Amino acid sequence: MRLQVLILTLFLAGCQSTNSFRLPAEWEPHKAMMVSFNDNDAAADSVSVEIVKALSPIMKVYCVIMSDTLIPYYSAWFKKEGIQKDSIQFMNFGSSFSYSIRDPLFFLKNKKGEFAIADFAWNDYGYLPADTAKRSAFLESSVKDRAGYEANFIKLFPYPLISSKMVNEGGAIEVNGKGTIIQVESVNKQRNPDMSPENQEAELKNVLGVKNIIWLKDGMADDPDAKTLITNNYFGIGVNGHVDEFCRFVNPTTLFLAFPDSGEAQKNPVLKISYDRMLVNLNILSRSADQDGNPLTIVKIPVPDLNPVVYKLDSSSDDIKTKRFSKWVLKKYKQFKSGDIAYFLPASSYLNFLVTNEVVLIPKYWTAGLPESTRLKDDGIKKIFETYFPGKKIIQINPLALNLNGGGIHCWTQQIPK
Repeated sequence: MRLQVLILTLFLAGCQSTNSFRLPAEWEPHKAMMVSFNDNDAAADSVSVEIVKALSPIMKVYCVIMSDTLIPYYSAWFKKEGIQKDSIQFMNFGSSFSYSIRDPLFFLKNKKGEFAIADFAWNDYGYLPADTAKRSAFLESSVKDRAGYEANFIKLFPYPLISSKMVNEGGAIEVNGKGTIIQVESVNKQRNPDMSPENQEAELKNVLGVKNIIWLKDGMADDPDAKTLITNNYFGIGVNGHVDEFCRFVNPTTLFLAFPDSGEAQKNPVLKISYDRMLVNLNILSRSADQDGNPLTIVKIPVPDLNPVVYKLDSSSDDIKTKRFSKWVLKKYKQFKSGDIAYFLPASSYLNFLVTNEVVLIPKYWTAGLPESTRLKDDGIKKIFETYFPGKKIIQINPLALNLNGGGIHCWTQQIPK
């Protein structure tokens, strides 16, 4: 069956928005939720199952998988967990983009209740190899993969595409649903090196229907550009500062901002970088207002205790993870040698949470063997969320396996507006 898809290309810098659609705030009603699954990582899938288990009693859940051959495997897992099969539906987009369901395409809505799909350009989070030939092949493969994802996506959701030449991702966008959006300067500059800030703003207004754009400077240090050295002997994996890791609206005029404790920051070089960055962002937000000129309330939220994976570099180790990590470090970073200690940090955050109709899914990190301070911090975070989301059930889920892949609860999900 041939689908007629309206493609609206809006690349008119400086003009007023011709688009009546907007990106709803996350706390607005949802009719369903999409959840990513990664068949190559059982630990990550365990987190996805916990998310489905929390959401399936209250809404339809679309489980996004890589292949239909995996349906019996996941169906058996859901049955074991007591998840009712009539509350879920499997979706196969046949693409690696199924792992980060929030970023490639996302839903818009207008005042008539009609839907559209925001279709920003794509360059795989700006992950570009230095070698020109490799870069060309890398981009060609990634863009082709995304095109296949998009084709399957619009078969399942045949809404108009509102397209843009600007590169952006769902996790890099935070809105209050009333006309204000938060963007991160370093992220957008990396994704769009040849596009002026003025043209970027015009695109955001045209595609997302926003009026007021607040530019923050940088994200958290433990959300770096790809898999890389952060500082000293600390490594991490990330997307270079997605806003959904550190700054989130909880109502139209109130923001949660991740903010490391100053004492903790003095003891750890990664936290010190994040502290300095968030201090700059706090100053920006303190001087900012919403689309109607109202001041913003900023609530500082503690960051999780750092819990790195510790490696003693050994490229001949019997442990496959140590062996792979060591080979990568020793080849790419000549200042390290065999026997050195290296720390790999997950992209952990209390602000990569998900708000939906009756519940809020938030991260927790304490497990047996970790310090009591971690459990107390988790408990304190839950109380903060209970204060700002009265009437909603706060459900804590440990997202560490997703964090080790550079993602989290919010990254692995996408709401479908009602």
